[in-house]
Amino acid sequence: GAPLELAFNVKPQADQALLFSIARADWKSLHSEGAMTLAKGSTWPVGEMRLNVKRLEVFKDLSGLNLSGNLNASIKTAGQGKEASAAILLNARKASLIGTAAFDQAKLTLSVRDPLNRPDLKGRLIWEGMTAGELKGAGQLGFSGLLEQLGLELSATVDNLAGQPLKVTSHGQFFQAKQELAIKDLTALWQEQNLRLLAPTSLAFADGLAVRHLRLGLEKAMLEADGQISPQMNLTANLKQFDLASLKILLPDLQATGMVSADAKLRGTPAKAIGTVNITGSDIRFAGYDKSLPSMQVSATAELDGATAKLQSKLNAGDNAKLDLSGLVPLNPSGILDLQTAGTIELKLLDPLLTADGRRVRGKITLSGGVNGTLAEPKASGTATLSKVEFRDYAIGLNLTGIDGTMTAKDGVVTLNKLQAHAGKGTIDVKGTLEPFKNGLPLDLIITARDAKPLASDRLTVNLNADLTLRGTQDNLLLLGNININRADIRIPEHLPANIAVLKLENVDNSETTPAKSDSKIKLKLAISASDEVFVRGRGIDAELGGTVQVQGTLNNPRPDGGFKLRRGQFTLAGKTLTFTQGKVGFESGVLTDPSLDFTANSSSDSVTATLKVGGTAYKPKITLSSVPDLPQDEVLARLLFNRSAASLSVFEIVQIASALATLTGASSDIDPLNSIRQTLGLDRLTIGGKNTSIEAGSYVLPGVYLGTRQGLSGGPQAMIQLDVTKSIKLEAAVGANSPNNKNVNPNSLGIIYQFEY
Repeated sequence: GAPLELAFNVKPQADQALLFSIARADWKSLHSEGAMTLAKGSTWPVGEMRLNVKRLEVFKDLSGLNLSGNLNASIKTAGQGKEASAAILLNARKASLIGTAAFDQAKLTLSVRDPLNRPDLKGRLIWEGMTAGELKGAGQLGFSGLLEQLGLELSATVDNLAGQPLKVTSHGQFFQAKQELAIKDLTALWQEQNLRLLAPTSLAFADGLAVRHLRLGLEKAMLEADGQISPQMNLTANLKQFDLASLKILLPDLQATGMVSADAKLRGTPAKAIGTVNITGSDIRFAGYDKSLPSMQVSATAELDGATAKLQSKLNAGDNAKLDLSGLVPLNPSGILDLQTAGTIELKLLDPLLTADGRRVRGKITLSGGVNGTLAEPKASGTATLSKVEFRDYAIGLNLTGIDGTMTAKDGVVTLNKLQAHAGKGTIDVKGTLEPFKNGLPLDLIITARDAKPLASDRLTVNLNADLTLRGTQDNLLLLGNININRADIRIPEHLPANIAVLKLENVDNSETTPAKSDSKIKLKLAISASDEVFVRGRGIDAELGGTVQVQGTLNNPRPDGGFKLRRGQFTLAGKTLTFTQGKVGFESGVLTDPSLDFTANSSSDSVTATLKVGGTAYKPKITLSSVPDLPQDEVLARLLFNRSAASLSVFEIVQIASALATLTGASSDIDPLNSIRQTLGLDRLTIGGKNTSIEAGSYVLPGVYLGTRQGLSGGPQAMIQLDVTKSIKLEAAVGANSPNNKNVNPNSLGIIYQFEY
């Protein structure tokens, strides 16, 4: 489809030689010219020919190759007979095979002596600015000698192989008659890894491909291979002391360490190998595998029959994790996969990870199952059984015992048939499914708790019911549902701890930095509610609360909204009882196990209003005193405790003020006797005080049903029952005996209590 202009002349000369000349040859962007003379009786023409191609794209239709760039070439010949010679020059600029490789410049210089009889070559191929995909580099290949035995010299660099330069040098010879490449030496340096040829070797091409006496070294590792590779295979190979860390050269994301050794004897063809492969590995660890855990030891044997590999392998991680894997692995993607596994894991294996954080786990996981199908579509089957598992978190008081459960896998779906944990006298049950071979690892679990007491410590004890679901994919999980607190006891420390000296530590080895803690993939949408029976006690506080908390955010960073508000409460200080006028337990800090406190008690006398406020958190409460008008702290205490000025107090009452101050700061070593008695008797309420001094004691016998007794100084004893009708309305009934001192007082009563928050 393009015009060709050609002017070609053949002219006899006076000496009977023939002159061949190209005056003009033009086609698209190609231009050629030159002349050569062939002497009489000679077979070797002498002269020069030149070729210029401005756009290599013109050869696309002829060659089928997507070429680009420009090319200059020339050949210059001289001499006759054994003195005949040729000089060839090829120079390509901005040349590329689009989609494969490109060069800023590639230059070939070649001189040939006696080309018609015994060609003797000397030349060099130089390339600069090479790009192949993301790789960039340069290099040169020198060659010299007869075709029968051509010497080769290679030097090349790749500037950015996985971000690091690669340098390769090698010397060798090519024997044309034997079609064999003898390699004298070879070194490759990359990321401080030095691959080197330990002894001369050769590659034979006459009948397929064969390797002779190959010995390669990489750091401490050594690979030996000898035999025919194709078309028929008869190969022996041996790998010794290979550090998996070296695999980062080929697989930068693997991040594995450990020593591996292997040997193989193979026959058949590369596509259908027959033979035996043995692998052993020691001290194996992967990225994310904590160094405090035992390393893994692996041994495996594979018998190859051309289509499949019959595998027998064992994996141990110390004495507490043993796993056997056996079965058939296909040697092609469409072959049949049939693997079986069995083993046990003693969970005390995790002690090095958990102990430092105050956690402990015991029990055993037993595995029995397999994987079948194909490599492209594997399907898991079998069971995993948890037996007699116990988990404790001493820091927050979490204690789960008797954890038993079974997981089964079938058709690619793992089903959690039953997982039950005992929490106090109650239980926590989990069931659902997981699809490990689907994108995103879809998960769908149902979590149910009944009368469960998962948290039980000196600081916090919770009894609850819960109905939760955890579903989604590994990058988008949602935990949602309702948690109903049957009863919660939040205990405020009675005394501040002694001062602890804090030692300043410095890490002198800054080579490794601790990565930032990533946020959890589990999102939260929870409602935590309690109608009442959320008790806050300690440091003189005795309060009961209820309410609802909405929790969003993530598992690592929850965002609670709301709190538990006061139902009733009082503060006992220096033998005096103050009634809280308002109170709330909140979770602004995002720590559900250390709620914030906000309680207020007031007392007014002689135009002075004294206020005691409890703030801070359950673990670190902060008690403050204030008044209107503003008065000193001892004066505020006098108004709170005795409803009169400190100036009018007796010596005994002043001592009580000092004791109260020590109690408020947490420095006192005294123990609240009333609280001690209440705990000993297992009561929910034990109070002394009121306008008409009385003592009251009682407990919740059912949720929302309080049963107690009351005894006053001027009346007889009364039995009382209180029913929570709604959040704000309670019914109360009292039955008692007539007072011997006052027969006119009716000891029986029935009434309604209404309370509201303002």
